[in-house]
Amino acid sequence: TLGIAEFDQARILFLKDHGLSITNALTSLVSRYPNSLAGEKALVLLRAIDESASIDSKPMLNSIVTDKPQTRLGNCAALLLLGAHAREGNYSEALAIAQSLINSTDPGVEKHALYNAGNIAWSFLGDKELGTGYFQTLVKKYPEDPLSMSCLATMGLEPTSPPKNPSKKTICSFPIWK
Repeated sequence: TLGIAEFDQARILFLKDHGLSITNALTSLVSRYPNSLAGEKALVLLRAIDESASIDSKPMLNSIVTDKPQTRLGNCAALLLLGAHAREGNYSEALAIAQSLINSTDPGVEKHALYNAGNIAWSFLGDKELGTGYFQTLVKKYPEDPLSMSCLATMGLEPTSPPKNPSKKTICSFPIWK
């Protein structure tokens, strides 16, 4: 895949704790490979480095969402931004981001947006009616997806059957929530 060898070199810098070198290498990968797995992985690792150093990565993520809307990298940045807001307790902002990703042309993004919107509304905002709406939409559109099974469990419902074709596709290559 385009840029993966360069990402691996950057990851080696990270593992050897080369500080600024890794940040520069990852930033370069993000800008040079916006539609590649390498750019996406670099963005996730860059955000993780920022978080571990207590650096606010939201401005960088906002910039990518604005500059590269509806791209793989822009969607990844939006999901990471959603997670950052949720971790900080900014649930209304996180919900707004999730809502903006619903009806994405990428089914993986749409599924995660529906799940996160439902989870935020149900668990953090205490709006079970709104959360149920998002969960039911996900279950209706993607009945065999493991996220649908989680939605059913959250609503206290038993799945009628286990997923036949569990999705192995991930968004942003790493979990969004910590």
